[in-house]
Amino acid sequence: MDKSLIDKIKKTFEHDCSFDKFPDFITDIHFPCFKGLIPGSEIKFRFPLTVLVGENGCGKSSVLQALETAPEGSSYSQKWFSTRVDPIPEEPRPAFWYSYNSSEAKKNVQILNLRIKKESNPDYWEPSRPVAKYGMELFPKEMAKTPGASGTRWNGTKRNILYLDFRGELSAFDKYFYFGEKPNTITLKTKQDYIRYYSVYLKGILDGWVKAGFKYRDKKRVEKISKLSSDEIEIISSILDKNYEEITIITHSFYKQWGDSVYFKLKNIHSETFSGNYTEAFAGSGESAVVKLVHQVFQAPKGTLVLLDEPEVSLHPGAQKRLLDFLLKQTMEKGLQVVLTSHSPAIVEELPKEAIVLLHQTPDGTFSPKCSIEPELAFQYIGHTNTEKTKIIVEDNAAKELLTTCLSLYDKQASKSIDIVYHAGGAKDILKEAVVLSRLNSSNTYIMLDGDMYHADIPDATEISTADLDNKIKEITSIDCGSLEFLADGGSAEKKGKQLENEKRKYITFLKSHLLFFPTNDPEEIMWKASKYEKPILYETDYKERIRHWAKDEVGESCTSSDIENCRKRLCNKLDKENENVKRIIATLSMILEKKGNKK
Repeated sequence: MDKSLIDKIKKTFEHDCSFDKFPDFITDIHFPCFKGLIPGSEIKFRFPLTVLVGENGCGKSSVLQALETAPEGSSYSQKWFSTRVDPIPEEPRPAFWYSYNSSEAKKNVQILNLRIKKESNPDYWEPSRPVAKYGMELFPKEMAKTPGASGTRWNGTKRNILYLDFRGELSAFDKYFYFGEKPNTITLKTKQDYIRYYSVYLKGILDGWVKAGFKYRDKKRVEKISKLSSDEIEIISSILDKNYEEITIITHSFYKQWGDSVYFKLKNIHSETFSGNYTEAFAGSGESAVVKLVHQVFQAPKGTLVLLDEPEVSLHPGAQKRLLDFLLKQTMEKGLQVVLTSHSPAIVEELPKEAIVLLHQTPDGTFSPKCSIEPELAFQYIGHTNTEKTKIIVEDNAAKELLTTCLSLYDKQASKSIDIVYHAGGAKDILKEAVVLSRLNSSNTYIMLDGDMYHADIPDATEISTADLDNKIKEITSIDCGSLEFLADGGSAEKKGKQLENEKRKYITFLKSHLLFFPTNDPEEIMWKASKYEKPILYETDYKERIRHWAKDEVGESCTSSDIENCRKRLCNKLDKENENVKRIIATLSMILEKKGNKK
């Protein structure tokens, strides 16, 4: 993963307030009433490439389809319609709305799409004026005739859309061979006979005597012939770790219905049994899918909204990572907005949290989006754990910097066994997420909070009476149990009560063994007192303020968070390994590694 590219994209995106680099960028999408999503759900797009992660059936594809039909002139009625077995409730009316930076209106505008009941079309969707109860801003009447407006509402985005569903992508060969009807002529008795007969014309395309628009028996058989450029071939070769000389995509109907065939020619093949020339009939399904994805993204105009449903299908983890690198480069170069769904840790594990949205199930069975979530927590929700490295979750960057330095002081190789991750939500959000960690027995994940979050010793869960569980949890975390998502899967009230009790005991047991604390109220105090760096003489009792004061004295009123971080790093670079608090942190890290079986 090219982390410098991710940093470059983040910096460009954060400073592109008018979205000139990313035209018509969709900043958020809201679902007042939409399928299985919790009413009022909201997804914010805080990075140009967003990955939707979640269990099967949680609404990831539905979100992609809503985005696909967001542009002016599109309708969701082709994606969601009622039948006798899948009725759509009339009330509350299904709806979604989104905000985007309109290049016509020169401002961020809101667009509502509603399902409207009509006698001629019971599944009709259309854009509507803003509705206040959905949390929308009412349309100002004085703007009715301004660019980007249509009387009572703003116009939807007019950007180009590219939607690829890799679960349903079938080649021309697969469509016919696996799902087509057998031929019924005297000379062509099997599907193999049929394909063999018409492959003459595909070979004719490669030899040059069959062209786009070619007709056979007065029927058009060839729609398009796309010989990929050397740049595209180089990218595909890199993703799939092969050495291609030529790749051609042919859109044709020789196999009874329209579809795509892909012709591959490899370089430097010296084999008596394999020529290195083949089509999708011989290629792996992932191979053909990557070709089509790269070609279509490569040809997409600037500012295209690219929607990809499970692009990792049939690709090994290394190819998945290289595919993601390609998408990030195209995003930066062409100002794309990419939204994709995935179940693959390889796709998201090195992305910034701003790029990740989790759709998770709530106790009532609906699904709720969580934006800007750490990759390891996202996959904890869907039952995937990283068994290779231990995770320590901390509250902020200062804690991450201090712990990373102490880990290095303990052993330069220790970072290969432990990842230190910063959770932006703060201590209480981390403690809420710990309910999921305890439920999944995430033995390789630890939480290390600032010392001011220590409230009480954690007893053995078996020693706590049922009646005292809630009080004990609040005493430990300062969080009411009602704010923690303990789950019961149904049954009688007695059964649910027992399930909730077990969940709470597991939570306390997890905290007892996996909740750790810094030895002072905040990490900045340890940095300041333990560092041998020559510091200015300052007197603030709050060490966060003391470091902020130091940074401000150096750079003036324009002091930023980066300047403060620079001061912290200077302190950490001179940290005294013999300082008592540093030694205590190192001892904690040693204990974690010993539990993991990597005693140093």
